[in-house]
Amino acid sequence: MSQVLRNSTSKIIKHKTTNYLENILEFRKAKAEGFDEVIFFNEKGYLAEGAISNIFIVNEQKIYTPGLENGLLNGILRKKVLSQNYYQVEERNIGLDLINEADEIFITNSLLKIMPVRAIANTQFKNSNFKFRERIAKII
Repeated sequence: MSQVLRNSTSKIIKHKTTNYLENILEFRKAKAEGFDEVIFFNEKGYLAEGAISNIFIVNEQKIYTPGLENGLLNGILRKKVLSQNYYQVEERNIGLDLINEADEIFITNSLLKIMPVRAIANTQFKNSNFKFRERIAKII
């Protein structure tokens, strides 16, 4: 998890621009520490996004993702996951409590597609079979 906070009121964060330096720096730092991605929270303590991805949390057979008001880029694959008709996805404020209780977490990126998350910080998701990720990957 990045110590850099997203500004949920920023006019820039919701647009894909060439001003991506903060993401690149935090992504490189995460890679150097052995992680594949870094996630950002906003100034209110809610999950926003990854440096190169959007994030989805599965808990008790429901799928959640941060709402746009949390300061994130509305990625192409994120839009597809939200618009598919097979599962209902709820946009909401997501804190560490929901992440720590997650049955499954996956991230989306146009190039990487839909990737499982096996750990966030000290929380491992070893028991997850990533069935939601697999099913959504088949219908997107």
